[in-house]
Amino acid sequence: MKILLGYYDKDGRYIGKKLDTNRRKKFYVVLGTLRRKIAEHADQSPYKTHERIVPYSKNYSDRPRLLIQFDEYENGRKKKEVLNIPYMYGDGPHKYDFAKRIREHLTTNIRRMIDTDEIQIIYFPDGHDLNLEERRRQ
Repeated sequence: MKILLGYYDKDGRYIGKKLDTNRRKKFYVVLGTLRRKIAEHADQSPYKTHERIVPYSKNYSDRPRLLIQFDEYENGRKKKEVLNIPYMYGDGPHKYDFAKRIREHLTTNIRRMIDTDEIQIIYFPDGHDLNLEERRRQ
């Protein structure tokens, strides 16, 4: 299931839940894909490889998780989907600072944006993650 987390301008500043004007040349839509829990315990694997499910793997995660992606729009048309931003290419078309600014905004405001009771971990395209279970225990 896809969840709309908000609109951001070309510098990574939050615009809102809706686009403020249709004259904006470049903006980003931040979407989250909700993935449900896939196994009850670590020895149970639904995959053909029957590999162990480890908590840090995006493929074998045993927790409900949210995978974040940035959709880049230019002149009202979707230009590309940003699913990952390697650190060594941080000076490319998708700067690492841009992703960091969006990640910081989402980290502080994620509880207001979505119902996070069922989500345990959030993965960002720049390689960072946010473990909500650890934050709930504190």
